[in-house]
This record gives sequence, structure tokens and C-alpha cells, in this order.
Amino acid sequence: MALRSANILFKDETAGTLVETANGGTRFAYHSDWNKGNIACCFPSTQREHEWKVGLHPFFQHLGPEGWLREQQARSAHVVEEDDLGLLLRYGADCIGAVSIRPPDGNHRSHRQSRTHGFRCAEETACHQGR
Repeated sequence: MALRSANILFKDETAGTLVETANGGTRFAYHSDWNKGNIACCFPSTQREHEWKVGLHPFFQHLGPEGWLREQQARSAHVVEEDDLGLLLRYGADCIGAVSIRPPDGNHRSHRQSRTHGFRCAEETACHQGR
């Protein structure tokens, strides 16, 4: 399986890169020219690389959806529900807060843009189902 990566944006400026590691963890690294401070208190910019041994660092993991919305987004994107990075690569451009996640090729489609391609976002689907 190819290791995936993502661009990490802070207030719409690329701050660094998140990369899966061969041992099943992830590594966030600030870009060499990033000088605008920390994207989060758990990632001080004085330390340029931050590695998490297993899975996705909780900071990034908590940017993703939970519950019924997670189920709906995973189903819509054909992503395994437990694949935190996969969900963030697909939906991370619309995270709450200053941090967003985008695929390295810059090709992302938010749920708002998906509506114009004939898909419903999870919130619309839930409304129609009476949730």
C-alpha cells in the first residue's frame, strides 16, 4: 500500500505536511519556510517534525467527524469508517477552526462543492431522514 500524505493549512496558508509512516504512524513536519508560529500547542514550531507512532495524532484525529456523520461520510466517499486520514483527505478542507487538510495534489472537493456534482452532503441527508 502506498503511503499517503496531506498538506496542512493554517488559516488557508500551507504550514506543513502530514505523512503516513511505514510503521503505521504519522509524521507532521512544518515546511522549512513556515515562520508564523504553531498550528496547535501540541505542535510547537520550534520543533519542525512531530511523529506519532501509531495511527493519526489525536489533534488531527479530532478534526474528523463522529457518529452518524462519520458513517455517512465514509459511505459517501467509499472510505473505511476507521480510516481517519482517508476521511480527512476527502473532507478535511472543511474542518472547524483554523486548520484544514488537503490532498497534496490540491485536488479536493468539499461537501459544498459536491452538491453541484449531484451528491448530497451528510447534513442534507440527515435532514431528509428526520434526524
